[in-house]
Formats: sequence, structure tokens, C-alpha cells
Amino acid sequence: MFTSCSFTVSKQNGNTSSKIVWMHCLLEGVNNRLRKQGNLEMLVFWKARLVLLAVPKTGTTALEEALLPHADSAILNPPMQKHCTVRRYRAQLQKFFEQRGQRKLELMAVVREPVGWLSSWYRYRARDAIKGTPNSTADVSFDEFVEAWLRDDPPDFARVGRQSRFVSDAHGQMGVDHLIRHDRLEAAVAFLE
Repeated sequence: MFTSCSFTVSKQNGNTSSKIVWMHCLLEGVNNRLRKQGNLEMLVFWKARLVLLAVPKTGTTALEEALLPHADSAILNPPMQKHCTVRRYRAQLQKFFEQRGQRKLELMAVVREPVGWLSSWYRYRARDAIKGTPNSTADVSFDEFVEAWLRDDPPDFARVGRQSRFVSDAHGQMGVDHLIRHDRLEAAVAFLE
């Protein structure tokens, strides 16, 4: 896990502090693992009272990787939890992180323009690694993919969910406190700063 770790020892009040070195190595190891894995998802900033939900295919991986060292918790797995929707957060995690209502956390998410979002899913599912599987879009056009996605019961290759559902509560209302557009990530950075 600690593949490329530089050991720099610092002095604090005359005592050698290895704690800083250890944390640097730990975070570097986590970041290296995540870069290989490519799946950093929900981040919780308990002290700042903020949860960053990761809507799939919104290009927030770089933002999430930059924020990981500052997060108090990160949900990486299991797969159903790492892309935690507002509904799932409210039903399964809110009581835990918010100490049964004593420490409310705000939710933040990034969403993408719908055609660009669907195009990203289409390309992702057209990759050679899944060609020939029910999820593959290799043998369908983008128009066919979108038409299938619009159905009430889409086939496997078009079953990618809806961003609107991801960020809405159990009543279909907006469930996040801070919703940022994918093409305005600088607004997310400014908010987080």
C-alpha cells in the first residue's frame, strides 16, 4: 500500500514527530490505491457538517481525490453504498453520521447536462471489456440507447438510473442542500474553500 512514500521527519518542540510522516504515507497509499481502483465516491466531512454525494458519470473523481485527505469518512465499497443516493443516505446513514439528529449535515452533489451524462454512460458501456454482455452498448446506436433509457423498464444496457432521482428524497423533492452543475465545478471548489 505504501509504494512511493518519502520519509521527512519533522521536529516539534524538540521531539521527533513520526505521526506526520505516518499520515502522509497512509494518505499517499490510499490515494495510490484509489487511482488504481478509480472508485472514490461518497465523502463525509463531519467537522464541516457536509456530505459530498457522488452522482455517477459527473466527472467529480478529481475533486473527490483532492478532498479525500480532508474527509472524516469515505464510502468506497460495497458498490451499492459508494454511489449513495439521497434516499439511501436518509434511510441508512443519516442517523449514524448525524448522531440521531443532533448534528445535521448538509448534502452536496454535482449533476451533468443530461445529453452529456447519457453520452458518457453510452461510451462507458461500449468499451471492449464488457462487449457481448447485457450491459454493453457496443452494438446499439446512441439514439437507440436514449430511446431504451426513456422506457419505463429499460433493458440492461440502458439501465443507468436518473440524476434527478439520485438527488431527490423519498417524496421526489430536491434532497440536497447544494447542487452544482458539472460545467461549473469552479463553483464547487469555491464553495468547498
